[in-house]
Amino acid sequence: MSGAFTQPSPSGKTPPGHTDFTWLQPSAERCRGVPPGHTEFTWGDSGGGAGASDTTSLAQPSPPTAGGREVDTSGVNAGVLRCARCTCRLLTGLGKLVEKPDEGEARTLWIPRPIAGVTDRFNWDSARHAWWWEIADIDDLDNIGMSALVEGPAGPVRLALCPECGAPLGHRMGEENLISIACDAVQQQARAAANDKKDFEVDESNPQYGQLKAMMAQRGLAKQFNLTFEEGRLGMMLDDAPDGIGVQVYAFTEAEGGGAGAAELCGQVRVADKVVRVQGVSTKGMGFADVLDLVVSAPRPLELRFERMGGGGEDEGGGAGAAGAAGGGRPPARVQHEQWELSEVHRR
Repeated sequence: MSGAFTQPSPSGKTPPGHTDFTWLQPSAERCRGVPPGHTEFTWGDSGGGAGASDTTSLAQPSPPTAGGREVDTSGVNAGVLRCARCTCRLLTGLGKLVEKPDEGEARTLWIPRPIAGVTDRFNWDSARHAWWWEIADIDDLDNIGMSALVEGPAGPVRLALCPECGAPLGHRMGEENLISIACDAVQQQARAAANDKKDFEVDESNPQYGQLKAMMAQRGLAKQFNLTFEEGRLGMMLDDAPDGIGVQVYAFTEAEGGGAGAAELCGQVRVADKVVRVQGVSTKGMGFADVLDLVVSAPRPLELRFERMGGGGEDEGGGAGAAGAAGGGRPPARVQHEQWELSEVHRR
């Protein structure tokens, strides 16, 4: 594979947690098993050719259904979406199902075909699809590849690609946030079939795995992971992140009767981990008080998605040891619990 990993682009067009492809000429070999993390790489010329919602009807478990359109009562994807070609997991429990109007290019998925010896122009094929999944923000996706902005037949477009096999799945027009994925380009499976460990397992035999680890060590990448808690009190204190982006774990707190709480005991949470989703709801733009309201008021079991910047050993555990090793003037690993009073909006 001729592509090389690079640091995230200064333009900031690629959000953390996703793969940014510069579409040149795809190779037959793919980089497999890259988990959701701040990953950006360029695909060069290889020399070859060309939030959790209540479900209504998905059986559990069930085999993947090509073009499946099962939704909850709000019209939101009720299962797991996977690439129809390689079954890479793309989206879990999010995405609005829409039938696009049969007019103009609303139903068209444009597919670029590289021109031999030319890097900035393409021949374009097209396929029409009536049903699409609309995803409000790229951070809602578990895995996705986005091309560089290219001039397509219908205007500037970023292509949504499978990060494993490179199959075209949909697009994002211009600089808008909304991503459209064609239903027929993906398979839908019951949510019970989601397996984070298996779906996001890293292939350590891949020659570029070492490059990923090196970038993690230099804090060039971040990874995201989900944890589920049954406990009412989690035993962690939240605060606004010092970089001004998001809300982080500030410290662990003592459980009732003393000792470690659920977050510390699970061994996977560290001080400075950011909380990016609560029960499937993005915390983007929220302060720590709003995020804490969500955590306290949400029913159990509670699913949280954390984000961790690189810099520590990838296999290190969490807990007090990891927190104490953070250094940098951070507070003690465990502090006394303080009861949080919900804001008025969450008391209703």
